[in-house]
Amino acid sequence: MQPAYNHEIERMHEAVSQIVFVTGGYLRDMAQLSDPRSFTIIVEPLVGRITNVRNFGDHYAIVLSGGDDVPVDVVRHAYLHFLLDPLPLRYPHVIAVKRPLFQKAAAAPRLAPDLKDDYPSYFAECTVRAVELKLKRMSPGERDAALERDDADGYVLVRPLSMLYQSSKAQILPWTYFSRTWFALWM
Repeated sequence: MQPAYNHEIERMHEAVSQIVFVTGGYLRDMAQLSDPRSFTIIVEPLVGRITNVRNFGDHYAIVLSGGDDVPVDVVRHAYLHFLLDPLPLRYPHVIAVKRPLFQKAAAAPRLAPDLKDDYPSYFAECTVRAVELKLKRMSPGERDAALERDDADGYVLVRPLSMLYQSSKAQILPWTYFSRTWFALWM
């Protein structure tokens, strides 16, 4: 069995490394080895064509099945959560200003049920979606359609977050610096 695992790991390594490199480079924030938080990718060819993402506190794991293609969007989304989930918890006093928007959005019928009662997770999901819009390299029409879908699904903070982060000043600053000043500017 070990040769099958090794083959799948080798086959996926380049694609997954590219996702991590591009995402970390875009945010200008790479994971540090000294950080107690972890992001683990487990390759398990025996699970079939299933991708499973879990996080337990500060430990994130994604199980990839092998198969034909690496699910780029799923891996990127999970890695963005790993990088961005701490922000709402780091700045709770600042994001509290947008709670009235969340209370309206929580009534959206298509909003994921686990986000309806969890404002920090909702804010993190909106932040992840806003960054994904830039990383996916969509045309303006596709981006507008994605923003409309997000609004209809209850992710009403995606539009202002993506507009703020796409400003020219934000794009030249490292994410760690930007995240400290960003919330104060946005609120």
